[in-house]
Amino acid sequence: MTQISAKKYLYVVETGRFLIPFLVFFNPLVTSTLAIFLDSLDGTLFYRAGFSWKTYNLVDKILDLWWLFFIVAYIFVAFPKNVASGLP
Repeated sequence: MTQISAKKYLYVVETGRFLIPFLVFFNPLVTSTLAIFLDSLDGTLFYRAGFSWKTYNLVDKILDLWWLFFIVAYIFVAFPKNVASGLP
């Protein structure tokens, strides 16, 4: 894989990592599977595209927090108030 094609795939994967969390409200299992799969791909693509580890780490952590935000939002939307807050 050339550096240019790795960048193209990387842009597709990172765009997917940004957009896929919106689907968690419709099908959490498929969305979680896709998110984990894309998260596992981006490290290799960053390396092959010629980016530094520092750049990869920053982008990866931002997108991980983006995904975690949607997980928390899903918990508060999908479950009753007493379950999400831990109250009896």
